[in-house]
Amino acid sequence: MNRLIVGLWLIFGVAWAQAPFTIVRPLDGARVRETVQVRFPIRSVPQGGFIGVSIDGKFVEAVAPASLRSDRERGHYIYEWNTKARNVPDGQHTIELTLYSGTEGGNPRVLARSSVRVIVENEIKPPAGGIRLQYRWLPPGKIVRYNMTYTVKESTEIQYSGLTPEENTLYELRFKGDLNVLDWRNNLGLISWIVFPPAVRGAPGQYEVLTGKNFAPVYQEVESTGRVRYQNARIG
Repeated sequence: MNRLIVGLWLIFGVAWAQAPFTIVRPLDGARVRETVQVRFPIRSVPQGGFIGVSIDGKFVEAVAPASLRSDRERGHYIYEWNTKARNVPDGQHTIELTLYSGTEGGNPRVLARSSVRVIVENEIKPPAGGIRLQYRWLPPGKIVRYNMTYTVKESTEIQYSGLTPEENTLYELRFKGDLNVLDWRNNLGLISWIVFPPAVRGAPGQYEVLTGKNFAPVYQEVESTGRVRYQNARIG
């Protein structure tokens, strides 16, 4: 009985230690963007083993498990592929991970490979005819007053440093505006909008109030999709 228990313990111990080396996420054919988390089982990497990373058949780098993020709850190592930092073009790409044995006792050996094809979509490409938006247009003569806020920021980022990008607010502009639907026919609308004073311009540690009679309306001819066909701005 003791031998049977020991034998079962050894069998289950070996099974637990040896998981198949395969990319769990992303799935083959997945659409991805920005930083892609490439996940594979922790138990598939033997003691002293390391991972070779190739993109589209070109070797990128070799990484040790200790340098990777891990999700212990799901049992995954996570290799992060930053497509924006590496200027990866949109389209189909192949991610391949190669599992190597340790270097003890000789040169490392290839133990397993796994690859997936993904489609990188960092840029939003609108169709040639534009994206149709549904507007609930107001009847002619109806005026709506709305609040507007413009925030201007600058962003500083050091690539490949692992530092979080820093954002600084340069200034913020707040004002009210009047939107007036003057006419609407044949899927074309004539609208006007004007800044309603005062406007408040705020910067770190200071602000100013913009007033005066030089606010003049902007006239626009717009399509039902919101596309502006014609615009005329007068100087008051």
